[in-house]
Amino acid sequence: MQEKTVERIATEQLTNAIGVTPEDLDCPGDLAGKVGTEMTCVLTSDGEKYDAILTVDHVDGGRVHFEIDVPPNATE
Repeated sequence: MQEKTVERIATEQLTNAIGVTPEDLDCPGDLAGKVGTEMTCVLTSDGEKYDAILTVDHVDGGRVHFEIDVPPNATE
C-alpha cells in the first residue's frame, strides 16, 4: 500500500476512533501487504509527536487492512 494512502487511511481511522484529526501523520514509506508487517509512523497532535505503530492484520485481495496502536509516550 502506497505511503500517502497509508497516511490518509490511518488519519481517517484515528479521527474516527478519537474524534480528533491529528495535525500530521508521517510514515517512512509504503506498507507491505503481508499479515504481521509493522511500520512505525510519527503522529503529531497538539504539537507533541507520538509513535503510531501500524500492523497489517488482514489482506483481502488487493485490500490491506491494518490496526493502529499509539503508545502513550511522546517521542523525543
